[in-house]
Amino acid sequence: MKDVDRVIDCIQAMEASADGRIPVTVKCRLGVDEFDSEEFILNFVDRLSSKTSVTHFIMHARKCLLKGLSPAKNRSIPPLNYGRVHTLAKAFPHLSFTLNGGIRSLEEAQKQFNSNLNGIMLGRKMMDNPSFLIPLVKEFLDPDFTPTPHESIYVCYMEYLLSQLERGHRPTILIKPTMYLFPGKQGRDYRTGLMTVPFLKSYHPKKPYSPIVDGNRIRNELVNLGQSLHQPTD
Repeated sequence: MKDVDRVIDCIQAMEASADGRIPVTVKCRLGVDEFDSEEFILNFVDRLSSKTSVTHFIMHARKCLLKGLSPAKNRSIPPLNYGRVHTLAKAFPHLSFTLNGGIRSLEEAQKQFNSNLNGIMLGRKMMDNPSFLIPLVKEFLDPDFTPTPHESIYVCYMEYLLSQLERGHRPTILIKPTMYLFPGKQGRDYRTGLMTVPFLKSYHPKKPYSPIVDGNRIRNELVNLGQSLHQPTD
């Protein structure tokens, strides 16, 4: 962000590669280090939108500190400034803006979403609690929406997981999205159960495995684990 001309060069290169097949969008912070004034971000958006075909900006409503903060801390320590994202949307009504960062509840989403914004992007919240999508869909898209049971989602995902294992993708990466699928005690039991899955107990990233044979084994062991969460207990 400090070198706007370089950003423009990068976007133009992506546009040339995309050749109109897909739109190029920009996701960025409100600033970086000492470059965090309202004037800076207004100029940044103005330059990019006038020199490229970009019309959609996804704005993480914080600045970034390149020195002294880890990526994790950069997601929480720099203060949020939702007002500045709304200022951008009002200043450039011909562009689309999506607000990102710090939205942890339906009430906050309702508060920030208005006609100036194209939408709200959720990241960590969805990873930590995929079920959070349910009230959002009911509020913003379909009040009569009926969610698919977690168990059915899990079974469908296992088939996707198998297809990706057969292509050689790492099991641990594919399992990660399931970590917080189940709510409450079911979720805790599932995460504990993962440590008992035979294949995972012996798995090592550098140890070769058969995508077909081991892929089916992993899928079956995970399906059994998921089914065990719903068995009645005495």
